[in-house]
Amino acid sequence: SHLLWSLLLYHLLWSLLSHLLWNLLSHLLWSLLYHLLWSLLSHLLWNLLSHLLWSLLLYHLLWSLLSHLLWSLLLYHLLWSLLSHLLWSLLYHLLWSLLSHLLWSLLLYHLLWSLLSHLLWNLLSHLLW
Repeated sequence: SHLLWSLLLYHLLWSLLSHLLWNLLSHLLWSLLYHLLWSLLSHLLWNLLSHLLWSLLLYHLLWSLLSHLLWSLLLYHLLWSLLSHLLWSLLYHLLWSLLSHLLWSLLLYHLLWSLLSHLLWNLLSHLLW
């Protein structure tokens, strides 16, 4: 009877101990699995966030560069248009001044030549008569 009670007690203690060990081991394994999954997930999330931040930075830098280039081209175009307009206006003014000067000179030459020829003709005609 004592032996049976001892075996029964031994069996109960062993069952309890094995159950507690199994629960402890199961808990440790689940904790380890949870930790590994959490580490993996946090690592993936961090990599994703890092990638997004670098992409945004790169996008910002490229947009800034493109914007700067477009504004530079626009400014260059406006300055070139202004300079071109000023140069053409200056050339037009110079040509018009030259042409105007030539026309006035021709007119004056014609008037002087007409006057002189008229005077000479009058003098010659006066002398001949």
